[in-house]
Amino acid sequence: MPSINARVRGGTLVEVLVTVLVISLGLLGMARLQTAALIHAHDAWLQSEAVRLSARLFDQMRANRSAALAGCYNHPDGGCNASQASPEAMHRARRELQQWLETVDTRLPAASAQINSRQTSVFIELRWHERGEHDGGERRLRTGTRP
Repeated sequence: MPSINARVRGGTLVEVLVTVLVISLGLLGMARLQTAALIHAHDAWLQSEAVRLSARLFDQMRANRSAALAGCYNHPDGGCNASQASPEAMHRARRELQQWLETVDTRLPAASAQINSRQTSVFIELRWHERGEHDGGERRLRTGTRP
């Protein structure tokens, strides 16, 4: 007959199953944290991209100040005050704005842009939607500067 000490030496099947369950739950929690971290990193990247795009257009507007003050960057079809900017400046503004809008469309998902330039300030508002399963809704960045 085996002694009592011989029976108590190993772990029971229930203890092993509980250990596997606890480890599995821990690994699932870590996977969920990793997924959340990737989603937030992507959100941060999109926000940084929106800031870079705004800064790029602000730089172009500073380089073409007369067209910016005339409102030539407000809409890609023109609509600027021709008495305040030369035809070359207006054409350059139209071309730069069109290229910038194409870049915004390729870098931000479902993006839209609104530019409002006045004599004392310029505002750029970018809106975009998140892709994939994480539906964070619409994101918005509004930046402004003086021309």
